[in-house]
Amino acid sequence: MERRYERLIPTGVKGGRIESSTLTITTSLGDHVIPWEDVEFLSINRIEEVKQIALKDQNRSSSSMMGTGYAKAMTCQNKTVKKKVTQSEVYTAFLVARNQEKPFRFDTITTNYRQMLGPDAGYSAWVNFSAVFIKIINNSPNIILDSSAKDFPQQGKKSVATYSSREKAFDEAMKYYEKNKNSININSENPHSRDDEIIRFSLED
Repeated sequence: MERRYERLIPTGVKGGRIESSTLTITTSLGDHVIPWEDVEFLSINRIEEVKQIALKDQNRSSSSMMGTGYAKAMTCQNKTVKKKVTQSEVYTAFLVARNQEKPFRFDTITTNYRQMLGPDAGYSAWVNFSAVFIKIINNSPNIILDSSAKDFPQQGKKSVATYSSREKAFDEAMKYYEKNKNSININSENPHSRDDEIIRFSLED
């Protein structure tokens, strides 16, 4: 059955397990056990959301009239509305697997990477984020990687494309997948596999 991703909302990942023959992804719907050869696509992104907050400032002015019996009159005038811009940075990834109804969405806020790594978990969120996706890349023989994911094991954060929203990042990821999915070949050797010496760099980036 052909899958179409327009207006499709990816399933958020809570955690899971990385094992020798399978990737287990835990969502609100339960566990999804995926053989490594069924992992088809990975996209890694940085989300920088810009929020604008309108602030109103009141300028008080007073006028008074001389003479007994006249009260002081107070007037308030609104000054020009000011906008405060704040940014929040989140790293996210989208994964497509064969025989799964929807793509999966990982991010650095809601996904438990320590659970996925078990005893291999590191000391920081970024170390664990990096380790999970390098393991996924290494273990998936048929995976298609977008440009960010392809360079991630060598360049870390420097390789990751930045988007203004998760929706924009997801749209771009699915466009890349739809364009390149016909290049998936079932094989036993992973062309993206990296040895431990190469992998170490991004865990410290």
